[in-house]
Amino acid sequence: LKNIRSLTKIIAKMSSSHISVHEWNTLYKTLYSSICLLDLCNSMENGVETVELIQKADFSSLKEILAMINKIMDFEESKIKNRFVVKPGIDKDLDEKKRVFNGLPELMTKVAEQELSQLEERVEECNVI
Repeated sequence: LKNIRSLTKIIAKMSSSHISVHEWNTLYKTLYSSICLLDLCNSMENGVETVELIQKADFSSLKEILAMINKIMDFEESKIKNRFVVKPGIDKDLDEKKRVFNGLPELMTKVAEQELSQLEERVEECNVI
């Protein structure tokens, strides 16, 4: 129960695309813990009104959302970069853009070296800004 949080503010932030990595983790933990609670209630005998209400509830949407977040979000990289990171293999175009972006420093170094080689000999170094 300690991992189940109110999601009202998180859902509101999601609708405006201002959700942090910490809030994604809170959402994931809340959904996961809710499903664990459902499984626990389903394993219990009937007789307790609250348990019976939970047993009758349809949590299939929560399970689907949890599965989608788990499939798409790279939790470790998101924590390191402090932003939402999509796992590789989800979108080929995104993977290609990430590959190009990650190769920019090397490309810029090569461009700087080429530019330096074309400058007069008295110029010993140049910076790419």
